[in-house]
Amino acid sequence: MLPFNLWVDLPVGMSPYFEILFAIQILCVYHVGICYICLDNLLCIVNLHVASQFRILQHKLNCLNDVIKNQIDSQESDEKYLSHCANICYIKLKNCVQQHQMLVKYCKKLETIFTVIVLGQANTHPSKKVSLVLNLSGVFCQLFMCTYSCDDVMQQSGNVSNAIFSIPWAIFPMNKAGAIIRKSLIIIIMRSHKFCCLTAGKFFPVSLQTFTGVLSMAMSYFTLLRNTSLNATNS
Repeated sequence: MLPFNLWVDLPVGMSPYFEILFAIQILCVYHVGICYICLDNLLCIVNLHVASQFRILQHKLNCLNDVIKNQIDSQESDEKYLSHCANICYIKLKNCVQQHQMLVKYCKKLETIFTVIVLGQANTHPSKKVSLVLNLSGVFCQLFMCTYSCDDVMQQSGNVSNAIFSIPWAIFPMNKAGAIIRKSLIIIIMRSHKFCCLTAGKFFPVSLQTFTGVLSMAMSYFTLLRNTSLNATNS
């Protein structure tokens, strides 16, 4: 018996047709499985990579905070030296802003590429998932990987504002360089409040709440199917 139903004008139960068709179906399933799994893994890996880049950006901002404190503690806090520190801080902050802008653009490209694919993951009917009992754990594991990686991107992109706020911005001089730095910090914080996220077909952002919502609906459908089956048996 072939793994999948096949309607051809050939005696599929006879040799060598059976062996040839069996080998073709197995090879097709192998390639389809690799393409399907690799695509989902690629999305998770890319999301985790972007989240790690946001963590690196936060680390750079925290290191900038430590550098400023060490320089001010080791030198006299006169106006000229504070202005020099402000110029150095502005150059490093400019590099961080450029990295943040690149990450935001990268997230927008991911959103454009994967939004329909993520919609297919999150919009699968729960009753269909429950009906495939043997496939249930794999489906939920796959959905969890997708939603967890998307949620990680949202969390880490939002944490950039916390790293910015920890910088000792109050010690910068009230000159042009200090004003530019403070203004830049405010702009970064305002931009960080708008999380980078992947959506499901532009309808809703995908996060761990999406996974819990789908899991809750699946359990509700499972309970409904179980009660229906028990009622049919008792009848």
